[in-house]
Amino acid sequence: MHIRNMGAEGWLGHLLDVLGGDIVTAEEVGFTPPGGPFGYGAPGRSTVQRRVKKRRNKRRRAEVGAYEAARPDGKQGESTPPQKHTAVYVYATRQDPPGNLADQLITCLEQATKQENQRVATYVDIQPGYRYNLKDALAYAVQYVFEHGESISLARTFVRLLRSDKYINELLYELERHGIDPLSVLDRRIPQQEKIVHILREYAEKLGEQW
Repeated sequence: MHIRNMGAEGWLGHLLDVLGGDIVTAEEVGFTPPGGPFGYGAPGRSTVQRRVKKRRNKRRRAEVGAYEAARPDGKQGESTPPQKHTAVYVYATRQDPPGNLADQLITCLEQATKQENQRVATYVDIQPGYRYNLKDALAYAVQYVFEHGESISLARTFVRLLRSDKYINELLYELERHGIDPLSVLDRRIPQQEKIVHILREYAEKLGEQW
């Protein structure tokens, strides 16, 4: 479901209704919000978070009640509450400089790892006309890994990876070695998404073991 059809509030609300958790947006970590004569006119963070927070708190109370009800005398320890996610929303408009998308994702992913939730889910939105570079393309590929939710430990690894030109170049080479044009990953219709996710995860997990 594309965010330009749903709107930022709609997508964040939908994601958190499914996953539960908190929100990290590009605006929240210091990037200029979308909108104005060039952007999508998506609602700002404060409005989005305020409305979604009300729904999230209501849902959490319901979840806690259901969880407690499933534990007779509070002694049933096998069941656990559903894992919460931090939702990361990153956007790039046509007036942003090349590399801005990658910088946003790195900053938002790092902020997400500081939340109390143990998993991170991402959504990256690119406006037509954005002048992306190879680092942006790699960042967009990384969001394929996290769009359904992944651990904060993996998020920390990718933050460190994306901040190193050495690791970026090695990973771009890995994609090319497997016959994947790095710039082609910006097309969500690409049939090699699963292969891209596998390459990125394998590389990141190896780095994580070394670190």
